Amino acid sequence: IYNPKTQTTIFQKNANKFFIPASNTKILTLSACLDNLGDSIPAIKYIENADSILFWGLGDPTFLNPNFAQTPTLDFIKKHKVIHFSDANNLAVSIGKGWSWDDFNDDYFTEINALPMYGNLIAIKKTNQGIVTEPAYFSRYFVNDGTQKDILRDRTSNQFHYNFNSIYKDGFEQSLPMVTSAQKNQEL
Repeated sequence: IYNPKTQTTIFQKNANKFFIPASNTKILTLSACLDNLGDSIPAIKYIENADSILFWGLGDPTFLNPNFAQTPTLDFIKKHKVIHFSDANNLAVSIGKGWSWDDFNDDYFTEINALPMYGNLIAIKKTNQGIVTEPAYFSRYFVNDGTQKDILRDRTSNQFHYNFNSIYKDGFEQSLPMVTSAQKNQEL
């Protein structure tokens, strides 16, 4: 505890003890991943029959993510006539500890789930025709109701509100987190 008026330290604990910054553990985590995962990670666990597949996600963040080259997972799933998805292994809470209550509308606040798709983000772009979303599936959830200065998602749903005239200029792009669920994964 420091007093800026008198420029004196009132109290200190372990002031002369060196600590490793938390950011250094990210380097060790990366090293452990590179040593153990190799050049790929499993995307799904599955049970395959003659023409059907039952599968579970394993948390692969690259699945349908536009920032990564296409993985063969989708092609493998689509080759089956009957597709069953199970969310039974989704044990994680969708929002981790420590997130601020109002961060839900920011691209770094994606939910945690066993089958992340598109990075659990919706890419939006303003054109002179309106808002274009990727994946296009989400365009139905964008409402130009004039209530917002920016695009704002409802806290617990994929309903987005915006004012078309106040969202910057044509070509404006933004990524917003989606609310995930087993049903949403099946629809996508």
